[in-house]
Order: sequence, then C-alpha cells, then structure tokens
Amino acid sequence: MTSFGLSMGMPRPLTSPGAGGGGVSIVNNGVLAPFVTFTRASTGTYFDSAGVMQTAAIDEPRVDYDPATLELRGLLVEGQRTNLLLNSAALSTQSVTVAAVPYTLSFTGTGTVTLSGASTAGPLVGTGANNRVTLTFTPTAGSLTLTVSGSVTLAQLEAGNFATSYIPTAGTAVTRAADVATALSADVGFVHGPGTMLCEFAFGGAGSDALANNRVAMAIDDGSSADRLFIYNREGSVGGLCQRNSVVQATPVIAGTIPAGQVVKAAFAFGDDDFIAARDGVLSAPDTSGQLPEPPLTAVLVGRGSSGVRLNAWVRDARYYPRRLTNAQLQALTA
Repeated sequence: MTSFGLSMGMPRPLTSPGAGGGGVSIVNNGVLAPFVTFTRASTGTYFDSAGVMQTAAIDEPRVDYDPATLELRGLLVEGQRTNLLLNSAALSTQSVTVAAVPYTLSFTGTGTVTLSGASTAGPLVGTGANNRVTLTFTPTAGSLTLTVSGSVTLAQLEAGNFATSYIPTAGTAVTRAADVATALSADVGFVHGPGTMLCEFAFGGAGSDALANNRVAMAIDDGSSADRLFIYNREGSVGGLCQRNSVVQATPVIAGTIPAGQVVKAAFAFGDDDFIAARDGVLSAPDTSGQLPEPPLTAVLVGRGSSGVRLNAWVRDARYYPRRLTNAQLQALTA
C-alpha cells in the first residue's frame, strides 16, 4: 500500500473568490493528490499520453489516455476482473468453462472469433490492427469453445456486461485486482456541516457502464454505507445522495442518458434541509428535507463507495469545498 502523487497532482487549494474558491483538489487531471492512498493488489494496463499501452505496477494509479485521440481520460478506476483466455497476446482456438452469467469477449486485430458449445453468439469480427471490438453475451453453464481465425490479439473473456482494461495472460487465467483510492476526511479539511462535492468523470471504452445503477463517482462516508454523502450515476441520471443511520435523506438528481464517451461534470451541495445537485450546468430540483449524516465521516473515496460499488470509468477531477456553494457557482463549475 502506498501514498502516490506526482508534482502535477499536488493538492490545489482553490482560494480565488471566483466560482471555484475555497476548495481542495483530490484529483487533478487524473492525478491523485499526495495525501490520497492508492492500492491495487495486481498490475494493470493503461494507455500513456502517446497512446502506447503500458503496465502499471502493483499499487500504482493509472492515468489513462484515449489511444486513438490521445485525449486524457483520467484516473482509471475499475473493479476486479479475470481474463479467462490463455496466451491472450496472440489467441489460438481454446475452450473455457463458463457459468450462466453475462460475459464480454474483446480483442484487437483483423481476425474472427466464433463461439460454440455454451453459446453461439457472434461471431466477433475484428475491424483493424488497433481497433478493439467487443461482444457481450450470456451462455449456458458449461464449456465454451472459441474458434480463432486470422489475427486476434490482446484477447479477453471476462464475466461482466462490459469490457475492462486488457489483462495479459500466458498459460493460466489472470485476475486484475480492484483500484482503491482513499483519503482521510481530515486531509481534505472536511467539516461536518454545509459543503459541496465536485467530480468530473467519463464513460466509454474500457469500463463503459454508463447505464448501470448506483455507480459512485465520489463519496465521503463513515467507512460503511450507513452514513454517507456521494455523487453517483443511476441508470443515466446523475446526482447526489445523503444517508443518515442507513436511512436515505435526500437524492437530488438530473435525469438523462449518458452516451458512451461523454465527460460528465457533476456537483452535490448539501446541508440540513438544503440539498441540490448540478450536472453540466443544469441544476436539479432542490431537496429541502432531510438531515446530514451522523458524524464522524472519516473517509473520502474516489470512484467508489464503501459498499464496494465502483464507477468503472475515469475520474478527471474531484474536489471538496467546506461550504455550500451558491446555485450560480454550481452551474458555473459544471458548465
């Protein structure tokens, strides 16, 4: 376990009198502030600023870029996944045992993978040496045969309804552990009272899960799901949630579908009987009932909540303000 930071990710107090004044930066352009503790009990792949796939060491955060456009995507936060395919760099025909749950097959190249046995979905046909294609399907429990023709590289078969970052394998299946980024609430100057959270995140490509339920982008909680504040995505709607003694107090949201690849700027302002969310310059309806969580709230989490639900996407920016920003400021910060 390490505390990981780079010079470009130093904490950024926002002390100007403008819309962003008085906040503390937790993530800046995908880079964690030095007071954030990051763990991942395995290596993990990502694309650097030149679009080249790299391997991050155990407990090393992944600041990921789009390999085609070279655009910064942000800090990659994913849950645990296992690549069931063997010798994935250059795939050959093989069979694997699967359960009756959703799986996603992905690869790059110009070849074809045809399924038989437990599923006849597909086939999945490659579209280019540098293009990743995916197929999500639900087999019956049993043996699944993947017949390979042509060039099939960086192949992956994982349980889940979307593809995650590539997990290299040789003679055995390999598991990539979950990304965990956590700070102490004291390190961000958390005050039990009115405040504001801001998070900019993106869906699309690896970890595309934009329509999934309750994907947490940023949370402040007591180390459990009993007392917490968080910004989350709920089946395309984005907003905030306050929970006190395991009872939901407020859920201001902005409805709407998030297309794959879209960057979302969201904020959640909170206080007793005073809750509101903002997304991309649009305010939710105010929620004027409900109380703040019971103190103390001890942890700040990036891309997940203490319940374990992860964003499975990228976090570009995360900040906390020990005051309730005005509605005009919320709109300006998220526009």
